[in-house]
Amino acid sequence: GFVALSHWDFDHYSLALTKMPSLAELRWYAPSQTVGPNAAKLQIHLGSHLRALTSPSFKITKNLTLWRATGDPSDRNNSGYVLEAALRGDRALLTGDANYDNIPNHLKIGLTALSIPHHGSGGGGSPPTGGGRAVASYGIPNRYGHPDEAALSAYGTAGWKVPRTAEFADHPRSDRW
Repeated sequence: GFVALSHWDFDHYSLALTKMPSLAELRWYAPSQTVGPNAAKLQIHLGSHLRALTSPSFKITKNLTLWRATGDPSDRNNSGYVLEAALRGDRALLTGDANYDNIPNHLKIGLTALSIPHHGSGGGGSPPTGGGRAVASYGIPNRYGHPDEAALSAYGTAGWKVPRTAEFADHPRSDRW
């Protein structure tokens, strides 16, 4: 296994520090970004398991490619990586927190599955046209008000089916700090 980290915000790597420290034993692919003290400690702990990426793209396997978002380097959300998964004619895009204006255009065409940027907040921009599932990863309740109902509605208008990850009773999710 491996961890493909979109960017170094705490909610994207905290599982390795809290509930699943065994994740630190896997190979990590993550952007080279300025980080805070928690991420710096994790990076030291990961040691040789961490591959810090700077290139425009990085192929993890023949079906999994990380693509660098084009945002300002001071904005971790929009300068990290998105993950393209392609298999048997289907393509999925896991956006992390990158908004669509900062995702290379060729990645937004012909998708059959999509993770909605930034936990379904309204800041992701206009969704690409689709016909498969678009998933917003969020917990309820949370202090950020994710997801934004108007944003999720825009995905339905663009042709996506939007299941709600926080509504699965056997996997309760809430705000994490």
